[in-house]
Amino acid sequence: PEQVGLRSRPANDASKHLAAGFRADGYLADGGRWDMSGDFLTRKADGGTDYFLPTFMPPPGEDHQSHSLRGRYQKVLSESSEFQVQSALSYTDLRLGAIADRRTTFDLDAQHRTRVFGNHDLVWGVNYRFSTDEIASSPVLSVTQPSRSIHQIGVFAHDEVSIVDTLKLSLGMRLD
Repeated sequence: PEQVGLRSRPANDASKHLAAGFRADGYLADGGRWDMSGDFLTRKADGGTDYFLPTFMPPPGEDHQSHSLRGRYQKVLSESSEFQVQSALSYTDLRLGAIADRRTTFDLDAQHRTRVFGNHDLVWGVNYRFSTDEIASSPVLSVTQPSRSIHQIGVFAHDEVSIVDTLKLSLGMRLD
């Protein structure tokens, strides 16, 4: 009998997919640790049979590009305290048939962890996000606000209290 298994065959269409990424880590003379990573994605598809549409509508093609870059720095300040800051920038451009969406987002976060009063593990920090997007109107989609930018600022605090070795209480809050 013939053995059944996974086989790789060409799709016999104009679809293309390419993805790549990287990551680098290092240590600084001040004792800090850093890392940086990024990725790239591009996908083009000519439609196909993945969409359940009425027969008079052609299947939408897809053109998708996405890029991102992230960086982080961490430093142990003492035996009971550490600081971290991280940032990310991402861009996406998606065109699916007559629908198009382009978005750019920037994030910046900083947090400090410290042990206080012996049994409290306190983490607090701030973050900022800027995001802008453009969604194009088309014959199948009407957009009243095609472009929008958002600024968001947040603060947070989280306290984990060790009551006994096997019991901990977590309290937290976040304001945006």
